Amino acid sequence: MTTFDERELKEQLFEQNAINFYDFVTKYDDQMVPVMKARGYTCVHSMERTVAFTFGEFTFRRRRWKKGDKWVVPVDEKLGLKKNVRFSWEFMYQIARLSTMMPYDKVTQVIQLTYHITITKPTVVQAVKLCDKLLEERAAYRFYEESINRDKQKVDVIYIEGDGVMVKARDGDTDNRHYDLSHFVVHTGSHKVGSNRFELKDKKEFVALDNRLVREQVLDYLYNTYEITDQTLLITNSDGGHGYTPYIFKEIAKALKIKRHEHFWDEYHVNQKLKKFFKPYSEELLDRAFQAIKQHDKGKLRTVLDTTEALVLTEEELEAFEDFKRKLLNNFQYTKPAELRGFSHAGIGIMESQHRKITYRMKKRGMYWTVWGAETMSQIIVLSYEDKLRDLFFGSWREDYEKLDLLWNEKADTKKYSLVKANKDLVDYNLFITIRDNETTAIKPYQKGLNISHGIALDILPLDGCPSVKIKRKFQIMWGLIYSLFCAQVLPEKHGGLKKKVSKLLLSIFKSKKIRYKIWKFAEKRMTKYRIDKSEYITELCSGPYYMKKIYRKEWFVDKKYFDFEDTRMPIPIGYDGYLKTAFGDYMKLPPKEKQIPHHDLLFLDLKNSYTNYENIWK
Repeated sequence: MTTFDERELKEQLFEQNAINFYDFVTKYDDQMVPVMKARGYTCVHSMERTVAFTFGEFTFRRRRWKKGDKWVVPVDEKLGLKKNVRFSWEFMYQIARLSTMMPYDKVTQVIQLTYHITITKPTVVQAVKLCDKLLEERAAYRFYEESINRDKQKVDVIYIEGDGVMVKARDGDTDNRHYDLSHFVVHTGSHKVGSNRFELKDKKEFVALDNRLVREQVLDYLYNTYEITDQTLLITNSDGGHGYTPYIFKEIAKALKIKRHEHFWDEYHVNQKLKKFFKPYSEELLDRAFQAIKQHDKGKLRTVLDTTEALVLTEEELEAFEDFKRKLLNNFQYTKPAELRGFSHAGIGIMESQHRKITYRMKKRGMYWTVWGAETMSQIIVLSYEDKLRDLFFGSWREDYEKLDLLWNEKADTKKYSLVKANKDLVDYNLFITIRDNETTAIKPYQKGLNISHGIALDILPLDGCPSVKIKRKFQIMWGLIYSLFCAQVLPEKHGGLKKKVSKLLLSIFKSKKIRYKIWKFAEKRMTKYRIDKSEYITELCSGPYYMKKIYRKEWFVDKKYFDFEDTRMPIPIGYDGYLKTAFGDYMKLPPKEKQIPHHDLLFLDLKNSYTNYENIWK
């Protein structure tokens, strides 16, 4: 009897896949010919490209069409393929999903075995980096999403728990060390889904390296998801470590205006601390301590501690005892069992189980991560377990995100205000966005002749992350200078003759508007690659050569203060003094009289009438 070889049949099926795919591409490409001609496009040529799909890797030929400056490839659009990519979107999603389950080298083996496609470890890294990019885009989209009115959920109880996950990681410039991933879980209770299995209701997880950032995400989520009333009960639980103290959760409750808040010192961690401390002493003392906690009897606990103190023999032991005693008694109120507070313990103390999916993938076999890799992997692991990783790749939010540039026209009062930003078709001789008051006039000499709003401008100057390593900082400034030159396309007048000569030479070499645009967009991407949440310092790259060399401490911008400005309360960074001194020196001291002159020249100014009344001046 001949043994059936499944591999042969599999190869035949792959061959049939290829036949079907090529047939599909050819038919669709032919079908689009009359459609594209009707739309006014001209077929210029056909080209080959090679793409790996989940059903095989294929090299295929398709037509490219052109109308004016616009190129269209109908087959690529049908297949959802972006320019210059070798892997389909679905294929990259599959790689990313596998990366949450196993090491990168194992992913390459599974892909080879499953899809008969050879990929390398860098391809897996590329898929994870793609997730990182999508996470950033979705975070930006969140601000748009929150502007949409949605019905908020009414619940009686909201639970929040927080704890850290230590992972081994390294930055490009640091040695291997431990980093703390901040992990928070929000839910509305638990319900039974099996004979011995419970599930958290409305569970939402947040994880990142920046504890403050995660807390802000939790707060934003709660504010935009739940309707808070006087009857809303907030139950919080943590081990009391840095970033998870009772004060942190009280601040969340205060921000949400929650009047009923119960905080717990996590029972698991309390028990572990008690067992560790009483191990050198007496099992009986440990049992009595447990009993005091269970009954919430502070007097009984003091008796146990006083008895233990009599057994302390050394100064080192005494110091450890005093630290333990102080922390235990100071936080004793948070050890009160749920039953004694009038509600069920169910749904409290869930963090250890929630950590497992992260620790299983990220802490086994002594593995190390890059800092960005650790954060990204933890986030996509959470998404994968929530069955939401596919939504990161294919969710409707991506289509909405791509429309963000159009939101100004949809949401803003465009009759009163205009947003002016340099693009491939406009050089406004600025490095930043300006918002203009269309009902006023402030014509600048260098913008005369531009068909833009010439109202009074509000400059929007972005802050960017700043690398700590000197050589990386030098490269950032270099890209910043290239960006400044090709975006503004103005010769530097106050930064030395050499810079002016070099700038003039570069602009004379690259005369094409399209080439200049590509250069400054590429430079912008390079200079802004350092994320603020992963940087120690902050810089201003769009304020010109002088200011881009300044660096500011990140903690100056982590929060805000409000001050009166005329009849308005205005927010300013909490570190405003440090920022102003770094940027301007002694800003409280007037400069010499000879330097008390305006630095912004104007051709014409009218605060009461629109620039449209003065076309004869600016055109």
